[in-house]
Amino acid sequence: MSESSDVDPSRAYREVLGQYPTGVSAITAQLDDGTLAGMTVGTFTSVSLEPPLVAFFPAVTSTSWPLIERAGKFCVNVLAWDQDVICQRMARPSGDKFTDVSWSPSGLGSPIVDDAVAWIDCTVDSVTEAGDHYIVLGNVHDLQVVRQTLPLVFFRGGYGRFSPGPLVSAEFDSQSDSGLLNAARLEMLQLGSELGVESAVTGMVDDHCVMLGSTWTPLSHRARVRVGDRVPIVPPLAVSFVAAGTTELQNEWINAGLTNNGGRGRDELQQVLHDSLRRGWSGGTNMFPRETAVRRFLDVNHRLKAGLAADEDFNLSAPIVDERGDVVLSLSIYGMSHQLSGNALQSCIERLMEGARQIEKAIR
Repeated sequence: MSESSDVDPSRAYREVLGQYPTGVSAITAQLDDGTLAGMTVGTFTSVSLEPPLVAFFPAVTSTSWPLIERAGKFCVNVLAWDQDVICQRMARPSGDKFTDVSWSPSGLGSPIVDDAVAWIDCTVDSVTEAGDHYIVLGNVHDLQVVRQTLPLVFFRGGYGRFSPGPLVSAEFDSQSDSGLLNAARLEMLQLGSELGVESAVTGMVDDHCVMLGSTWTPLSHRARVRVGDRVPIVPPLAVSFVAAGTTELQNEWINAGLTNNGGRGRDELQQVLHDSLRRGWSGGTNMFPRETAVRRFLDVNHRLKAGLAADEDFNLSAPIVDERGDVVLSLSIYGMSHQLSGNALQSCIERLMEGARQIEKAIR
């Protein structure tokens, strides 16, 4: 780091590093005599999958770290965006940090803070001094996501939450693929703004259907499917790819639908593929509950084809093709109201297809 008589090196360090947002976690422990210890860190990070190791970096001057070290175990509580009060309480240099903080013991006995996003239960593996901090490695014994919400973030000296835009997967890593997803990201934003819906793009990677980008956040009930997740090639999913795929792929997709629908619906499933290929869009339904997914999927497509309102909120998907005419992505919008019908429904369909054409222009 360069030095100048006009610049405080410490202030410059904080200012520059403050441009990098970090998550906020509460490190908690309970000693054998029942003493509770806790501290706030913005330095928690994953280290290794095999074996599972995590790390955080307490200051050498910390008065809480010696207690946690003495316990030999700790729990990392990933704080939620609305837990800034707990964050500030755990950051106190002394005093009872657990006053009015609800918690339960982990398997190792460390406090798990109620309503945190997630927790990781650890034992201390090693402690290494590094400048004015320690590097603490922890062996992960157990962990769990508790609450699907946004995490607390520290950025430029303040606490808050991030505002997630369309997230994209690292599955596609070439320059052309990156441009493709960037074009899709812009259209997803515009669709959400204009129609008040959530959207996503899926692609085929190594013969698997993969969620490559989405606008939904951890606050959405759709967050169970994350960017990068592989989704099954079965009804009501992957219609855009199957409709333009081989006869073998279509038969596998239809047979999977028959299995989940008591052996019924072969002709109807074949008709959905035919209609999707001919008109350039298809309807979709929630995958859950699975036992009724195929029946509801067929009903939604039947009603939408007739311009009628569906019996439940539904999805719409349109294929995105490259210059050779191959389907490379599927653009979908979610949360369409079951009350939509007639001209309003047609307007949404046309806007979705326009979005797909805009992405196609970008890749050509």
